[in-house]
Amino acid sequence: MNRKVQAALIGTGIILCPLLAQAQETDLQTSQKLTTDTVKVTATKVERPLEEIPYSVESIAAEEIQRKTAVGIAEALRDIPGVEVTDGSMAGSKRVSIRGETGARVLIMIDGQKISEQKSMDGAVYMIDPGLVERVEVIKGPASVLYGSEAIGGVVNIITKKGGEKPVQIETGINYDSSTDGWKENIALAGKINRFGYRLYGSYSDQGKRQSASRTLDNTAYREMNTKAYLDYQWDDATVAFSYENFKNSLDVYGMDPLTFPFTRFYQNLPTWNREKYSLSFDIRKLPAPLVKLSGNVFHQNTYKDFLMEMDMQPTANMNVEYRGRSKNDLDTIGAQLQADWLLFNDHYVVTGFDYVRDSLTADDFAHQQAWMQMNPMMPPIKIVDDGGILYRNKAENDTYAVYLQDEWSFAKNFMLTGGFRHTWVSTELSKTNNPNLQTGSHSDNSIVGSVGLTYSGIPDTTLRVLWAQGYRNATLQQLYIGTQHGDSKPTYGNTDLRPEESQNIEVGVRYDNGGFYLDTALFGNQTKNLITTGEHLTLGDAASQFINIDKSTSYGLDTSIGYRFAELGLNPYASIGFLKRRFESAGLKTWKTGRAAVQSRLGMRYDKEHSSSFGYYIDLFGRFADAADYEETAGNIERNPGWATLNLGGGIRFGNKQQHSFVINLNNLLDKEYKAARESIPMAGVSVAAGLNLAF
Repeated sequence: MNRKVQAALIGTGIILCPLLAQAQETDLQTSQKLTTDTVKVTATKVERPLEEIPYSVESIAAEEIQRKTAVGIAEALRDIPGVEVTDGSMAGSKRVSIRGETGARVLIMIDGQKISEQKSMDGAVYMIDPGLVERVEVIKGPASVLYGSEAIGGVVNIITKKGGEKPVQIETGINYDSSTDGWKENIALAGKINRFGYRLYGSYSDQGKRQSASRTLDNTAYREMNTKAYLDYQWDDATVAFSYENFKNSLDVYGMDPLTFPFTRFYQNLPTWNREKYSLSFDIRKLPAPLVKLSGNVFHQNTYKDFLMEMDMQPTANMNVEYRGRSKNDLDTIGAQLQADWLLFNDHYVVTGFDYVRDSLTADDFAHQQAWMQMNPMMPPIKIVDDGGILYRNKAENDTYAVYLQDEWSFAKNFMLTGGFRHTWVSTELSKTNNPNLQTGSHSDNSIVGSVGLTYSGIPDTTLRVLWAQGYRNATLQQLYIGTQHGDSKPTYGNTDLRPEESQNIEVGVRYDNGGFYLDTALFGNQTKNLITTGEHLTLGDAASQFINIDKSTSYGLDTSIGYRFAELGLNPYASIGFLKRRFESAGLKTWKTGRAAVQSRLGMRYDKEHSSSFGYYIDLFGRFADAADYEETAGNIERNPGWATLNLGGGIRFGNKQQHSFVINLNNLLDKEYKAARESIPMAGVSVAAGLNLAF
């Protein structure tokens, strides 16, 4: 209780201290640097013109998501330099890796609210339909000062569509993908009546087995259903909003292909992976100076996952082992956020906030193991092991409190200095378990991180920037206590001695855009220590695994987006290129071969024509490329994933009195290349057609 009171008191102080620092009235109308008309609070806490932001930020709008005919959010982010898509052997639950950091080190949010995941090997997934999305903002590099744990690699914030502009608006869409023979349909009813805004949304997606260039891939099908209800009430200077979201997913898991010794059968399935959320939010935009804005929200979220695993093994010629496992993970999350924005001394825009998240996990793990020995070919096999089936029930909690402060200081003409810090307290507990290998207990930790960034925009059409930022990630309840029975032929146990992962990042960048030529590039270096991974159990040896901290990883790279707009011709040659080198260091291994392609890129030529105010069209011819990726294991074995290149063609039309309707078609992998991306387990689709029709009334 003392820790909770301490965090709440510090949070109150952090939010109120700017008011004490400037008791006098500030004339917002005479501020030459920052005004309430130009400062907006969004998923990145403060929305600013890009030239004032020291972070590497990418934004993907709804129109671009539609053009990609993406059936999932992660797929829509594939071409962002520095971003890799990973599937975790599930075609329907892709994640992204940012600058080499896995999905567990990338924070996923919907409208600024975290999707928690306490029992997964690789973090949260994007449990939302793309048709609900207004835009996706991606911050590359550590952003823990504003967003907390998991934001070592970066942040993906999914901003959803809200109410409409007319009393009644209807939006509907349908997509087809020949690579899965899959269909997706969605419909939305939205509008604004007096001061009320509303949106009702529903979608259904049924994707079959993926067709690669050479064969149909078993266990790659999935189904999704997404519904949402949103209602807000708007005063002149304030808004209050309520939303309800429900996402249901059922998906197959791609297994070993081919099977390796000692397995004769390996099957996994997720019949249920659901997310349900209730949220209430507010923002007040006109307040006594120096307070600019006050915003906050509370939410309750439940994610439920049912995971099946079946393994048959033949470790010797006369012995057969059968394993059947099932895990049910029920995670309840309660969250609250409060943020106050201040304008101090006419040139300091200060953001202060308090965050609270409580995760309550109920994890049931069922395992049944049997073994038979064939002693005599003429006799039936003898059962030598039958544990009768064991059900382990675990309950664990995680409480996270955090306070943060960020100051944007326009200290000279064309200069913006941004600095801040965050203090986080974490308390975890395994409160109940019937697993004799586990012990109830509690654990606590705290982290302080900071960041400093500088931008200079005194050169015409150009912004120079430099950023130093820290990141951290706390261990999950699975890693600390519960462990997992799945994903390997032996169990992996938790470790209460785990330390938080910590990172240091520095980057320098240039943004240039004169209306024709444009360039956004950043050179970065990152070092992460105390990385959490799995290793040999400290007491059980090779019979089991355990979550452990390794020494560190070191990364450096370059992200670049470049192009030229020939406005009169409607032509836009462009390229996005990501370069990454990553070194992994542990007691038994030091290697640069970490399974990541050093270079990934998209190069293309887009032709976009406005034929009239009611009709336009575009054609986009582009190639994707990645070089080979080598992965070195502790034993010295090296697994190589070959490089690849694909040719693709997209196009579409916009029609209607405001070009509000669209039809898009993408011809993917035109040369029918058989390949697998380095960070994905499932071979990619062969030559295929993906088309989408979107209508708005």
